[in-house]
Amino acid sequence: MGNWSGPIAHSDSESELSALQAQWRSQRALSGPRLLSCSDDRTVRVWRRQPKESQQTGPLSSATTGIPSIIRPTGTDEVWEEDAVLPRAHELPVYAVAWSKRTGLVASTGADGRIALYEERFVTREQEQEQQAGSDAMDTTSGDVLRTEWVLVGVQDGAHGIYEINHVAWAKRADRGSGGEEEVLVSTADDGSVKVWTVTR
Repeated sequence: MGNWSGPIAHSDSESELSALQAQWRSQRALSGPRLLSCSDDRTVRVWRRQPKESQQTGPLSSATTGIPSIIRPTGTDEVWEEDAVLPRAHELPVYAVAWSKRTGLVASTGADGRIALYEERFVTREQEQEQQAGSDAMDTTSGDVLRTEWVLVGVQDGAHGIYEINHVAWAKRADRGSGGEEEVLVSTADDGSVKVWTVTR
């Protein structure tokens, strides 16, 4: 099992971070699901599904009668909007991305044989003020809105030697001595090898 080089550090205090996380999670739950994509253009993007228009409220709809219906009042079309482009970490096409449900970390890999790890972090008020001071652009968002940014937190170059890496996936760690809630990153490459990585946080 390979070890990831370097710990991932957090700068915010634990109490401040947990309060922000609780508020952020409730806001994200209301805003709908997100998904990741990767591309030949060497980018990793986050997409957010836009909420549908209000449901039909005719005289016989489930909203007025209380009786569930199998008939869809609206179409099944979905609109996805780009939410973020993650920091560039790859020099060649990106083949696969994986989003950890447990930690929120994102792993990407591709033709350059590199595995990159990203983390979504809160933008603190100090960071926001520094960004505004260095820019002439006016911030039109409300002060109550929590903002996040994606940060590159680790890179493993040549993870499978000279070979392209085809896939990465997060998996629950199941070996003896694991804490039960730990997670590993699994990668596969052109040479047919499979490697298991631990990420130190």
